[in-house]
Amino acid sequence: MGRIFKPEYTVKRLDGTTERRRTAWYHVEYTDAHGRTRHKKASPTHDLAKEVLRKLEEEAGQERNGLASGNAWDL
Repeated sequence: MGRIFKPEYTVKRLDGTTERRRTAWYHVEYTDAHGRTRHKKASPTHDLAKEVLRKLEEEAGQERNGLASGNAWDL
């Protein structure tokens, strides 16, 4: 089972302080057919990111089971 998230990053201000920010786009994390954890930039909306994650996991499952897979980015 994968996850959907917005990565955080740190910005250093001119006065020397730091600020934590989140990216505008949602990213997905999933396990591919070879058991590796993968991260991909997915979508600016949560609903589309869920669809991308579902397709990527479905594709990985098919590849694990020996079926040919297409490109998950062809939504």
